[in-house]
Amino acid sequence: MTAAEQVGVTARRRLGVAGRVGATVGLLVAVSGLLLAAKDPSGGVGRVRRRVPRVSGTTYWVAPDGSDANPGTAERPWRTIGKAAATATPGSTVLIRGGVYAERVRLAVSGSAEAGYVTFQAYPTERVVLDGTTLAAPTGVSSMLTIDGEAWVRIVGLEIANYRTGTRNDLAVGLLVTGPSHHVEVLHCTIHHIANTAPVDRDGGGRDAHALAVYGTSAAAPIHDVLIAGNEIAHCTLGSSEALVVNGNVERFEVRDNRVHDNDNIGIDVIGWEGTAAADDQPRQGVVRGNLVWNNSAAGNPAYTDLAAGGIYVDGARAILIDGNIVHDNDYGIEVGCENRGGSASGVLVRNNFVYHNLVGGIALGGYDTDRGVVVGCTFRHNTLVHNDTTRSGSGEIVVQVARGNTITHNVVVAHEAGVMVTNYVSPAWSRDNLLDRNLYFSAGGPSAATFVWQDEEYGSFEAFRAASGQDAHSLFADPQLADPALPDPHLGEGSPAVDAGDPAFVPGEGEGDVDGEPRLCGSRVDLGADEVCPGAASAPPAMATPGESAGTTVPAARGTRGSPWSVTRVRLVGGRSTTVPSAR
Repeated sequence: MTAAEQVGVTARRRLGVAGRVGATVGLLVAVSGLLLAAKDPSGGVGRVRRRVPRVSGTTYWVAPDGSDANPGTAERPWRTIGKAAATATPGSTVLIRGGVYAERVRLAVSGSAEAGYVTFQAYPTERVVLDGTTLAAPTGVSSMLTIDGEAWVRIVGLEIANYRTGTRNDLAVGLLVTGPSHHVEVLHCTIHHIANTAPVDRDGGGRDAHALAVYGTSAAAPIHDVLIAGNEIAHCTLGSSEALVVNGNVERFEVRDNRVHDNDNIGIDVIGWEGTAAADDQPRQGVVRGNLVWNNSAAGNPAYTDLAAGGIYVDGARAILIDGNIVHDNDYGIEVGCENRGGSASGVLVRNNFVYHNLVGGIALGGYDTDRGVVVGCTFRHNTLVHNDTTRSGSGEIVVQVARGNTITHNVVVAHEAGVMVTNYVSPAWSRDNLLDRNLYFSAGGPSAATFVWQDEEYGSFEAFRAASGQDAHSLFADPQLADPALPDPHLGEGSPAVDAGDPAFVPGEGEGDVDGEPRLCGSRVDLGADEVCPGAASAPPAMATPGESAGTTVPAARGTRGSPWSVTRVRLVGGRSTTVPSAR
């Protein structure tokens, strides 16, 4: 079976899921496996280059008025990207002039450690569109740009758009990395309107598409050293698949500073146990950091009967760091689960994220029914959750399902007027050894009107919950004094009870910063939530590609800076639309 065929088999296995987190349904799930200790898996992954890489080595040229019979020089460029993809040499750069290229491209060249990356790059300030509007998708798996078994490849500044299929069980992909590929970078690209519009099966299956997919299909050789940074992914019709996915035998990867929005299923997914690879079928040693993820919802998606799309989802992976992301207005904010029976998600660290206004829940963890896997040994700390469960489903801010040996600590949790903080509609047999402590909770009704559900028992106040469950022994119920709760803004006022309220023994991870990238520990003790108050600090937020603009253009990421409350900035998106996102003044 080829790598592309294996990708198709995996996609067809993924069916629509109903009742992912029923807040009023008790869940009984048999769990197996050993308790794994959570760890920080962030080491070994490079940082993103934020501007167009400097051109070095041989340079080839592609232009709409060129010819593939030409030598590929600036004066006599090639006509197609496909010609360059078959001809470029290790260490070379292919500069692509602005225009529309109606072709599917399969890379057949690699760079090397000695010669460097082979780079395919939009000419600075020019719009290069790999456009599928006029292309008929073939049967099975197909993509606009395929990297299968190649190495030391860099894609910069391309727009990939309008590729679709209407055939059931076919898989349409914008950009596909598969086989034993390694050292692959996708930087400052825009991928939009990738779609499968086929009617679904009775169980919700048969409709699948991805904007950007990394499928590790080889059991013998993992995909490794992958960087996906500064991209925009939007307006994709995905069925039961995901916008940006890392699946199967993949290790050492980073998904960083991307904007993922307005898709009809999960925004960013790291997924294992799908049968993608015959062995080592779990992504690991991966980082998902600094992304802005919003408006990803299964509403209207026929593959689902409920609101089941997470902004960021770790499904059966291990040793993953989810750090410093801003996630809002999705069905769920951040979820760690395992959908495949007998599998597990383990060693996942979710920290320093700002999660707000998601429709069903803020953070969810655990397998969700009797046929699924388990979440073990994961840590959720220093996150700020504000006014999630906007549909008033009763799921609340934090949802704990079939999970064992996980730690939820040092978070700031601000619920809306319903006051539902934590729900755990699972009996002690299947949800045990989980710890909540040193969190700060708040809702307008106060501690006596807050709702906590723990091991299938509901408590109508914070004190009743603590007394009966033994959880949250060092936690607080108080107004965190956010800089602007209405915006919302995760920054703490200097008089906030969350300041210096953390564990005195806490030691930050190596190089760890808060949601702004400032030091995680500043003061006598660490603060609670995503923000660390450091009086006098005023670090500038990192830069990232402007949505819809050419590669090389940079703007501040949607993060705040100390001493300056967030404003609302209007950002231009694909297709001329715009949206408001929080950004630093």
